[in-house]
Amino acid sequence: MWVFNYDYGLLNSIWKALTGHHGPNWLGDDFWVKVAMIIFMTWKGLGTSVILYLSGLQSILRDYYEAAKIDGASAFALASDFCFTENDGTVHKNTSLTRAGRDCILWKKTV
Repeated sequence: MWVFNYDYGLLNSIWKALTGHHGPNWLGDDFWVKVAMIIFMTWKGLGTSVILYLSGLQSILRDYYEAAKIDGASAFALASDFCFTENDGTVHKNTSLTRAGRDCILWKKTV
């Protein structure tokens, strides 16, 4: 957890470079521990989520995109309605994995 170290951690170094003041005590204050856990859990799951979503988008056949464009779908409709509808299974799997990972981390931290 060197990223959250009060004296020489990465986040406090960036904080000090931007503001000129020393950053918070990430692991010593009740509020900042919660913020640090949110940052950590988001960073931990980001790579897996991106890979799952990209594989889901690549699994949609180009014929479907072409058919949607012929039917008059705008770029926004393709991105919002079509891609999310076709990736329903990927979104469900990703949500399940994210919840399982979150519960596992929280259980390890509290036991």
